[in-house]
Amino acid sequence: ETGGGVEPDLAARAIKGVEGVRYVHPDWVVRACGVPSDPLFGQQCGAQLIDAVGAWDETQGVHEVVVAVCDTGLNFAHEEFAGAVWVNEGEIPGNGIDDDLNGFIDDVLGWDFVHGDADASDVNGHGTLVAGICGAGLDNGVGIAGMGNLSLMVLQVLGAGGSGSWSAISEAIYYAVDNGADVVSFSGGGFGGDGLLADAVAYARARGVVVIGAAGNSGSASPFYPAAYPEVVGVGGVDCGDGHYERSNRGINVEVVAPGVGIVSTAVGGAQAYGELTGTSASAPFVAGLVGLMLSVQPDLSVDEVRSILASTAVDLGDAGWDDLYGAGRIDARRAVLAAAGVCAADVDGDGDADSEDFFAYLDAFANQDGGVCDRDADGDCDGEDFFAYLDAFVLPCG
Repeated sequence: ETGGGVEPDLAARAIKGVEGVRYVHPDWVVRACGVPSDPLFGQQCGAQLIDAVGAWDETQGVHEVVVAVCDTGLNFAHEEFAGAVWVNEGEIPGNGIDDDLNGFIDDVLGWDFVHGDADASDVNGHGTLVAGICGAGLDNGVGIAGMGNLSLMVLQVLGAGGSGSWSAISEAIYYAVDNGADVVSFSGGGFGGDGLLADAVAYARARGVVVIGAAGNSGSASPFYPAAYPEVVGVGGVDCGDGHYERSNRGINVEVVAPGVGIVSTAVGGAQAYGELTGTSASAPFVAGLVGLMLSVQPDLSVDEVRSILASTAVDLGDAGWDDLYGAGRIDARRAVLAAAGVCAADVDGDGDADSEDFFAYLDAFANQDGGVCDRDADGDCDGEDFFAYLDAFVLPCG
């Protein structure tokens, strides 16, 4: 202990000058950087690419954060969704009465906007794959690891054949906002917008709800909605080597990119069914889940703050800065969550900022292979990737 309010790093420097002292440094607090207990995590290249493990060292998510998944419904019986599905506490199951007076009868587990009833069970499979990427049980000892232990509001807007209507999607967005969703994720859309849909996303934006939309899979720069609306975070796709997914739409549709090729997730067909999804449909729920983690550590983030953090912490790919294929870049879960929490990722000495002292402290740790400081990607060594990861963090604003 230094006592008298002396900063530990200053005290260490003074002591280091005493004859006979071999080395001295503050005894910084460290934590385990563990992988989740989900047995299929080793196959989840997407979660590994975006450093989800680094984000989970900060938070695994909280159930109070609600992500509305607008899709083909959900395999409610799947082992990964036990305790993960949003429940409308104001509704009494099966009594045929709109108990909470929200205009929907018996909407205990969401709503089917295709058939107009309370059964949002998935027979197509797309919705269950999407939901698993976002919110399958994390660190629960079975199957895969979703982006976070969040609450999934299940809203069916696409039918058994995978198609739907602008009105169904729009109504689902209004429902999500009015019933407590923090994030709306839609892995679908089309070319040519719709006035009702434009009003719906503006309604969500005005009430602080983050809307995530898949950029689409036509390899086109034509506006694809709802991703192309200015109120929506449009998400393009990359493969697990950060290569551009060739069918991903580009241009105005893309704000950031996320993994979207060969993504392992939950499936229909039983409680232990798993499969793969390719396309920006897979990319969007990665971002939706990440936003859920960000809101788990800082629930007061505004929509603009969320979007700013996603962009400023993204890994720049392609042409420097924003570009048509990658937008602001590929999401980095750890950096985004740290930024949301107000933590400075390049702050080595713990004084709340990143300055020359931090930079030289990192260089010293790198030269001495001090893994507790220099191993930025938690792969067990200190190499060039760690050094450049630190440089990337060093240029980001703190606080």
